[in-house]
Amino acid sequence: MNIKNSSIIAFVTLLASGCSSFLGTVDFDQDINSILNEKNNENLGNTGGISSAFGVDQLDVTDDNANRSHMLQPATTNPNAKNLPAELAPVTISKIKPESSSVVEGSDAAEDEDEIYILPVFINDDPNAKEFGLVQFLDYAIKNSPAYRTEKESLFLSTISLLSERHLWGPRFFDTINTNISGTPEAGDHKQVLKIVNELGVTQKLPNGGNVSASALTTFVEDLRNATTKDGNSQSAGLSLSADIPLLRGAGTVARESLIQSERNLIYSVRDFERYRREFFVQLADDYFSLIFQLKRIANNKAQVKSLEKLKLENIARVKAGRIANFELNRTEESLLNAKIRLSSSEESYVTQLESFKIRIGMPSNFSIKLAQSELVIPEPLLNNKTAIFAAFAYRLDLQTDFDRLDDSRRAVRNAKNNILPELNASASVTLPTHSGRTRAGYDIQPGDGSFSVGLNFDLALDRYVEKASHRRAVINLEQEIRNYKLQKKRIANAVRSNIRQIRLAKLSLDLQNKNVKIATKRLEEVNHPKKQDDVRQREKSEALQSLLEAENSRDESIKNLRVRILNYLLVTGQLRVNSKGQWVAPVKLVPAQK
Repeated sequence: MNIKNSSIIAFVTLLASGCSSFLGTVDFDQDINSILNEKNNENLGNTGGISSAFGVDQLDVTDDNANRSHMLQPATTNPNAKNLPAELAPVTISKIKPESSSVVEGSDAAEDEDEIYILPVFINDDPNAKEFGLVQFLDYAIKNSPAYRTEKESLFLSTISLLSERHLWGPRFFDTINTNISGTPEAGDHKQVLKIVNELGVTQKLPNGGNVSASALTTFVEDLRNATTKDGNSQSAGLSLSADIPLLRGAGTVARESLIQSERNLIYSVRDFERYRREFFVQLADDYFSLIFQLKRIANNKAQVKSLEKLKLENIARVKAGRIANFELNRTEESLLNAKIRLSSSEESYVTQLESFKIRIGMPSNFSIKLAQSELVIPEPLLNNKTAIFAAFAYRLDLQTDFDRLDDSRRAVRNAKNNILPELNASASVTLPTHSGRTRAGYDIQPGDGSFSVGLNFDLALDRYVEKASHRRAVINLEQEIRNYKLQKKRIANAVRSNIRQIRLAKLSLDLQNKNVKIATKRLEEVNHPKKQDDVRQREKSEALQSLLEAENSRDESIKNLRVRILNYLLVTGQLRVNSKGQWVAPVKLVPAQK
């Protein structure tokens, strides 16, 4: 079999041209960043927070369990009770003496013969622990939080969908190659022919429906047996242009429905992500303030334990001097035990909350941190129901999306109505061939050698039952969307009014708790006055200490609640802004003027 080098070169050249587009690479991350930044700036301004380093990690998708993935009944691990690893611990409660307790530090209490049962709680006191405040936590969460990353990847996927849809509405090139060898194995006079057909073309969707396409077809034929002669090979080529255009059904903006909805869906996704970022900030701030409150409660409990230990020592001396009865000392010891239990419980609660907080922000549980009690200044806003509701209706991103979805539903009704129309499609094509018997045909085309075709296709639409049902369904969906939108506005207005009431209640509670702390402090000072020591019962001292502890804890909780409710007020009214680093940006009018 003798094949000319020219035929091999022609085949390889055509094959390479056909594979060039397939082997090309697309930088999706760059395209996604460009579109997201554009949409973010157009719809949210420069205060939005989509990082320019947006993308997903390169994951290892190697299938190490190929056999398991094809199993119809994968195995389940579920041992019976006798094979479970849980064991009975020899000691369930530790016995810790007061002076050696890890809960009470710096105690000056004397040794006691009795042992006290206290659950040990281990709070990280690592001197090398990294200090984290609210800003540091937010920055870490944006980079590592699983939930935040999932929301960001959802936005990423929406952008990829838009890129794919946009690509479908651009010019789409194609290059196909078809090769075959045919022959007739007759004795003494067999014939073998190599035929290569290459078609290069482009197709384009039209904005109002239909599409146009253009292609160039090249055919190379070589008689392998007579390849040394001029008659052994031939080429032919041709150009063609065709168009299909709908005139009734599928004509107009309905043809671009997929592109229109994809563009709008990305806007909705950008708004949803920004709304999530703001909610995420408030949730983390709430968790952070709760941790700060737990630390203050621990400090208050420790102070109470030390005061009761001091009171216990004083009462021991009084009992020995015969100034008070022994049952007064027993009451003090009872109060001290209860205080230590509260301290242990508050520390355990703090550790549990901190571990949950680490999980939320994506921090390893063994990561050593120290909570910095940084203060976030949150000025008190002027509360007015009418103004706040108006702001919520104007600025809430989710409400804006709900309003825009009404237009989507209206457009769906129009599209469904268009789908009921009869079909009337126009088609046209032009073909310009070359001479088929030439050795090197090229594209020497004469207009007179071409042919054309024009036609109309009409469908009377005798059966449109399903399409009419779809139209009716679209109308009902629109009515439901309108009702849901009105209901959502009422819910938002109610949430705004409720949040305002909660802020006022939190302010009232804080004022009362501050007064309560002053009263409890004054009461404790009075019972501890040196001139009244013999007249004051020891029970009153314990109760005074307990009252001061409860008042201080309630005051700290009120401070935390007021901060969070103000942030919730800004969130529910659409006035909360968070920059790209997760930092709160206060409204200008809410920031006190510098004196």
